Amino acid sequence: MILHKSFQLTLIITIICHSSACNLSSYYTDKPTGQPQAHEKSESKDIVQASTYGNGDGTEGKKTASGETFDPDSMTAAHKSYPFGTRLRVTNPKNKKSVILRVNDRGPFIKGRELDVSSRAARKLGIEKSGVFALETKVLAADRERKND
Repeated sequence: MILHKSFQLTLIITIICHSSACNLSSYYTDKPTGQPQAHEKSESKDIVQASTYGNGDGTEGKKTASGETFDPDSMTAAHKSYPFGTRLRVTNPKNKKSVILRVNDRGPFIKGRELDVSSRAARKLGIEKSGVFALETKVLAADRERKND
């Protein structure tokens, strides 16, 4: 009888441990430690503080955090945590102009700012002047294929 109870206890512990491991597996990714986790596609829109980069600030031709060469005439953006390849719809709420940008860099690293947009994107949004602007963002898709985030 003792052996039978011991077996039952072992079986219960095994089942609990296995189910816990299965539940925890959703918290882990194949991304290296310290890298941003994928943001899910969302129906919500966020208003963020944004700035522009690439217009004579010395970033043109430099490597981005994703390893790409920065081109201020590309439709790209820098974000602190969205995975590289994430596509964002970015809208200027003042004039309703909208663009789709791909995250390929990290930043901005100035308190209160959440997004840097390329010079071309800034022109299309009507914010080509320097400064900080309120922009509406919506995640369209996160690129889950890239492994080097």
